[in-house]
Amino acid sequence: MQRRHDNQQKQLPAIASILVDPRRGVFLCMKKECGNNYPIHVQLKVSCGVKEIFCENQPCQEATKVSGRCSFAAYQCPHLQSAAYAQIIPQPPPLEVSVLENLVTEKIIKQKAVDSIVSYAKQSLESEIPPVVWWQPSPASEYAYMSVYATEATSYCPLQRVVVRFNMKSAEYDCACCAKRRGCLHKKLALWYTAQFHSELLHNQPVVSEDAPVTDAVTYQYAESTTESHIPVNVKGTPVARSLTVIEPPQTHCPKCQTGLQRWLVTNSGKVFDMDNIITSTG
Repeated sequence: MQRRHDNQQKQLPAIASILVDPRRGVFLCMKKECGNNYPIHVQLKVSCGVKEIFCENQPCQEATKVSGRCSFAAYQCPHLQSAAYAQIIPQPPPLEVSVLENLVTEKIIKQKAVDSIVSYAKQSLESEIPPVVWWQPSPASEYAYMSVYATEATSYCPLQRVVVRFNMKSAEYDCACCAKRRGCLHKKLALWYTAQFHSELLHNQPVVSEDAPVTDAVTYQYAESTTESHIPVNVKGTPVARSLTVIEPPQTHCPKCQTGLQRWLVTNSGKVFDMDNIITSTG
């Protein structure tokens, strides 16, 4: 039985994870076993009489609810199971204000944003929560992920930790709370951390200022997935065909449904276009 137990202990989960907040028991783990998938946060804390178990993945939340209704309270999703084998790294030294001032000198961050960034980092240290935790799941990975402290729990960070993705080839930051070219305190705090502890990744890279204007497309990112929709800014409406003639209705209400009538557009094919529906086979 002891040999059987030892063999089970050696079977580590395929999902990699890392401890980002020892005080509250928050971990950062990959969403899937392989691929450049966006990581998520989970909370696993059962000490001191407090039981806090939560996963940010929506399907995992639904599975937990179903298991609770089926009297199977011991169910844990694969992300929570990976937290038991999470990697623990030493906490980095505090962030230095001099590094942030160098970013201002290089015109990457504006001077007026320094006070808010320093206050933001100070607030996390007062709460005994690490402001930024760096994680590169694989040495061959193109992206590095940073778990950044958030002031309050929202839809995209229910555990008060935001994932900021850093492209090590293009030195671009991507945050779950905003578009790629829009600046936020999470990105600025991640940039401050990268400039201090991983400055070699920023050298000879076209680092884009966080206050740069938005690109020609507006990007919307959802918290549950990484699907993005690009809507061009200069969208133009389709012109109305010349064969349409604007006709004012002789009556104010429809005799069949007794609904209010507005402007009609009548085509040569005998179709009547109301503001709500289309009536065909008209005389």
